[in-house]
Amino acid sequence: MTFLLDNNLSPRFAKALSALGSDVKALREEFPRDIQDVVLLAHLASKGWVLVSEDRHILTRPMEAAALKQARVTAFFLGPFFGSLKFWDQAVWLVKHWPSFEGVARTIDRGMCFVVKHNGKMNAVSP
Repeated sequence: MTFLLDNNLSPRFAKALSALGSDVKALREEFPRDIQDVVLLAHLASKGWVLVSEDRHILTRPMEAAALKQARVTAFFLGPFFGSLKFWDQAVWLVKHWPSFEGVARTIDRGMCFVVKHNGKMNAVSP
């Protein structure tokens, strides 16, 4: 299962998680940096990739939410806490909680979305 970290997350995190044995790619290494979310979601759907993002507005912007729902892309949206963490604290948090991302993504139906809290709890949400 391939995970895509969007532009809100450092591409170094994708490299670190890959070095630890996970299939993780950074958006800017796979797609144009300015790709529109609606276009990106269609690409992710065709590849069956999982999105990890800080951009929770994808869930509330009508066109993006509709595209997310139609594409049936599984997505994890990091809660507001993540952006307030310093770089190394973000790295530690991701490494600590990454097994949960993989475990959940393997066991759920495609297209489910979650908001992830600081304690790692994942709350299912719908676009």
